[in-house]
Amino acid sequence: MKILSAVGACAVTVSLVGCAALEVQPYQPAPHGVSIIKNQYGSYSVDSIRVVKTGSQASGEALQFCFAQNVPGITGTPLLNPSKTRITAQGRDQVTFIVPMSMGTPLNYEMAFSLTQSTVNGQHVYEFTNLKIKGTWTANETPLPGTSEASLYIDSARAKAETISGAVSACLAAEAS
Repeated sequence: MKILSAVGACAVTVSLVGCAALEVQPYQPAPHGVSIIKNQYGSYSVDSIRVVKTGSQASGEALQFCFAQNVPGITGTPLLNPSKTRITAQGRDQVTFIVPMSMGTPLNYEMAFSLTQSTVNGQHVYEFTNLKIKGTWTANETPLPGTSEASLYIDSARAKAETISGAVSACLAAEAS
């Protein structure tokens, strides 16, 4: 009896350890500027992507112009705060990454986001939030996954955020000169 009890306890212990190993893990370490949170479903998603570029304070008109010209898929008019130091817009863009071990097959998805730009101590801070993706394989929009298995989504989304913020910063620099 004692042997069967020990075997039973061992089986329970092994199965519990096995279950813990199957638990969804966040992408760690998260790339610089990427914030990952545990969502209400027990999985992980990207809360925000923050990109910082050097630059000086821009006028409200320059901010609106550069956002309108460089934020892809912009919806509506970019909104300035009353002091014209921060601007927010909704956008969406196609994002692609190469699927590993598929002989270079690209995977395309659409990323929707809210983008807020502010200037802090001579730096342009771009905050991408409300990140949602919709693949070419589904009609549903879902939060941008932040799990370890979704590292390619995170890396490609961060690269897209860098591209968009770089284009806006370059436009702001051109408008200032």
